[in-house]
Amino acid sequence: MKRIVLRITVICFLLLILMPFSAPAEAQSNNSCGENLTWELDEESGVLTITGTGTMPKYVTDPMNRIFDTPPWWYRRELIRSVVFEDGTTEIGENAFYGCENMTDVRLPDTLEAIRTSAFEGCAGLREVKFPGGLKSIYPHAFEGCTGLESVEFPDGIETVNGFRGCTGLTGVTVPDSVTTLGEYCFRDCENLVSASLGRGIAKISGSVFRDCVSLRYVSIPDTVEKIEPFAFSGCTSLDDVYYEGTYAQWQSIDISFSSRLVGVPEDVNDAMGTARIHYDIYEPGSWAQYDRCDAIKIWDSSLSAETYVYAESKAEAFSVSYDADGRPLEIKRHALTAGEINHVSFDIPEDAVTVKVFVLGEASAPLCPAAFVTSLVE
Repeated sequence: MKRIVLRITVICFLLLILMPFSAPAEAQSNNSCGENLTWELDEESGVLTITGTGTMPKYVTDPMNRIFDTPPWWYRRELIRSVVFEDGTTEIGENAFYGCENMTDVRLPDTLEAIRTSAFEGCAGLREVKFPGGLKSIYPHAFEGCTGLESVEFPDGIETVNGFRGCTGLTGVTVPDSVTTLGEYCFRDCENLVSASLGRGIAKISGSVFRDCVSLRYVSIPDTVEKIEPFAFSGCTSLDDVYYEGTYAQWQSIDISFSSRLVGVPEDVNDAMGTARIHYDIYEPGSWAQYDRCDAIKIWDSSLSAETYVYAESKAEAFSVSYDADGRPLEIKRHALTAGEINHVSFDIPEDAVTVKVFVLGEASAPLCPAAFVTSLVE
């Protein structure tokens, strides 16, 4: 009898020990990735599908393998080629797809409101992300190190943008007017970023937001900006032109942090803003031509020279024409354009000229803009 009782006691003890480990196994078998979310991975196609409603949990990963609370697909992440969210998910959890280097695309649901910290960090193969219209927040490091990401288009209505540090594939970004917070380090080390346009909802350009963007040449800043924090444009050694929506007086009232050589700052803080040309009363659309956006040429040094910027997706060339008072052309100059880049077009103006125009023509000599750039040299 004693032996039977002892055996029963031992069996119960073993069951108690094993019970804590049975719950995760059950969760794994149910493919749970949230209270009301499930996942399924087709290992042959590499498609990971998320279904259900609600938010994903916060996951914790450690590259040194001291890991816990990892996403359920962590040990099969190298098989993931594509992620598809069916409508219902409202928040992608922290570290959810961290290190999925072979992922090339992700389809986000219309119900999505937030992408949490490091959700897609290190997904170097990711080429494109289409953000849904209801997205409100992108958190720090969300897409950090996504070197294959070539373009991002933020929806109107998004309020917080962060997490694109080291996205070396980006060449241009436009921040909508709805954005009120552009996080620190947001576009730091995006070394191929050429242009950036900031929306009118921004009152402060956060520290290090464009730090070490060594190819950044053109920035558009709205007149709502009141402060540019330390290192926001540090290391932007190619910055040539800043297009500011406000007046000279408004620009002078902005609190811009510059380096102090007296305290031995090892690198410039925002010195690039001190050497760039500031164009007042000009916002981004007033300086670039992109097929359907052709605006006035900017005249510098009275009537001696003019310049503008032209962008064409395909092969094209520009022609500048100066006219006299009777509308007769005085001088025609051809300007070669590089496809896929923002081209600086500058030319001298003859003394008798009263009007200048710039025409952008494609390979078949067809105009790429509905109208030429036209600027009168007289009031």
